[in-house]
Amino acid sequence: MSQWIGLLIRNSYYSGIFILAVLLMRLVLQHRLPSRIYKGLWMLVFIRLFMPILPSSRFSVETVIPIPRFTGILPISRTLIVGFTILWTVAAVASLLITAASYRIMKKKIRAAPLCRDERVKTLVEDACKQHGLNKIPEIRYYAGSTVPCVTGVFKPVLLLPENITADALYYVARHEIAHICSKDILKNLSVLSGVMIHWFNPLVWLAIRYYRIDSESACDEKVLDRLDRTQICKYGQTIIDSAVGAQTLCPGFRSGARELDSRIKALTAYGTRSRLIISLVLALTLVLTAIFFTTV
Repeated sequence: MSQWIGLLIRNSYYSGIFILAVLLMRLVLQHRLPSRIYKGLWMLVFIRLFMPILPSSRFSVETVIPIPRFTGILPISRTLIVGFTILWTVAAVASLLITAASYRIMKKKIRAAPLCRDERVKTLVEDACKQHGLNKIPEIRYYAGSTVPCVTGVFKPVLLLPENITADALYYVARHEIAHICSKDILKNLSVLSGVMIHWFNPLVWLAIRYYRIDSESACDEKVLDRLDRTQICKYGQTIIDSAVGAQTLCPGFRSGARELDSRIKALTAYGTRSRLIISLVLALTLVLTAIFFTTV
């Protein structure tokens, strides 16, 4: 038991340092990097959370920032170990049950939502799918309790639309939501959520998921912008602002505050102005971070 808890805490500790490194990079470079790179870095962080056992290397971060080796008996009392184990198990199982219950409730609401039979809407969504190279059009439903579109479903994606959405807004938001499907974001979100369930005791993990969601939205924005002209980019930005005002949605994790919206708009304004040199240097730095954080001594 002590060895297992030791591996969990040790993994969470070094993953937390990885999170701080990504946050520092994000603070220094801000929107000088494409959000797709930040999103990729967050995915590396969450992959690291699932890897308590790593290959050995003398270049590991553990050589610079060592902690007690928790491979044997922890240097704390057995009572504390048992107490933490019970607390961790209860919290992890509770998170799993709450997530499963939320999913079932959401699934029932989706099944009750009416199917879209408007050919104009289907045509706009089909055009968005073609823009992103998606061959299969997702199921389209209207949900009265939502003011913004969202996608849900890992294996059978469903596009949920508000009943009062306009054709102009749908033109842009459909492209954004289809970008989420093409990026497999629903599956990635489940993986990220699993990491949070395991490392719920680490506040840096909660901070990481917050910024992951922001960068994930901005990354999809960039995918849409790749296929728009300058005038359309301005309209797309206005659509984001209009959709975010008083947003209500069935999909968990969509609601964002003023800070998150501000981050997305700044990323939009920085689109097309990034330095290739900075991007190349950061990609090289990412390889270094991977080498030192995905190894042990």
